[in-house]
Amino acid sequence: MRVAIITSSVFTVLTSALPANGTIQGLTCDQLAPNGGGPVPNDGSVALYLNAGGTLRQTAKSVPVPNGYTASFIDNVGASEHEGYITHHILQTDAYDVNQCAALCDAQGGCVAFNIYYERDPKFIEGPDCENPPPVTNIKCALFATAVSPKTATNTHQQTTGFTKVLVGSNGYNKFRPINNFKHIAALGNVAIRADSSYLTYKLFPTTIYDPETCAHTCMILTQQGTSCVFFNGYLSLKNGKPESTVCAYYGSYQPEEMATVDGYSDGWNTFTVANSSTWALHDYELYLDV
Repeated sequence: MRVAIITSSVFTVLTSALPANGTIQGLTCDQLAPNGGGPVPNDGSVALYLNAGGTLRQTAKSVPVPNGYTASFIDNVGASEHEGYITHHILQTDAYDVNQCAALCDAQGGCVAFNIYYERDPKFIEGPDCENPPPVTNIKCALFATAVSPKTATNTHQQTTGFTKVLVGSNGYNKFRPINNFKHIAALGNVAIRADSSYLTYKLFPTTIYDPETCAHTCMILTQQGTSCVFFNGYLSLKNGKPESTVCAYYGSYQPEEMATVDGYSDGWNTFTVANSSTWALHDYELYLDV
């Protein structure tokens, strides 16, 4: 079966041209596809799935952030797709359950982030006699070994022979735990802070699991040694898409999120990129803001 990713202009035509209920006279669909029984909006048309005021997307906007996580994006049209993907689950429920998804991530070794979303899927397995079956809604939970961010949520829709899949109500969450003496400022995902005049130094740790507490510990040591460290940006450095080391960059003053513009570099042989980037400041960092 041919599968193609379609452009936004073609997608607009398809959403208006497809039958709302996905049935075409003369076709026979008899082999059920796997599904978890999420709610289908009214007649199940693509337009109703995309409707920003519809039940699906309003539900995604209203759910609380699960304990131990921070929200990276809410109600995106599009799911996360990047090198940290581990696996995904179809939730066997009609509820958009972020806590169940968080529990799956907590039970999965190496999982540091998850993406939950509604997907418009075919009710029956497609084939020559079943090219545009009726839709069902699957609530999917994708697990990742690297942080998710709005920049990674790029899988918006797919067009098979006659059926259009769309992914809506997409929420992304990254693991978070408090660090003594420090306040979590921002989850930056795949970008790092660009150094300014307050940059102090950096440390490289040969670990492929990012732990910001390692960075915080070294920041406190720098201060004890006479260098006033009040802020750090930690992230996982990827070499050709594979985790290689943890990088901790230290600053003498607060750095706003707008300074996060570095997404990597290439040395001609290898490409180095950023993952799981986050910023932290001393709890009294406001004392160090420029006035």
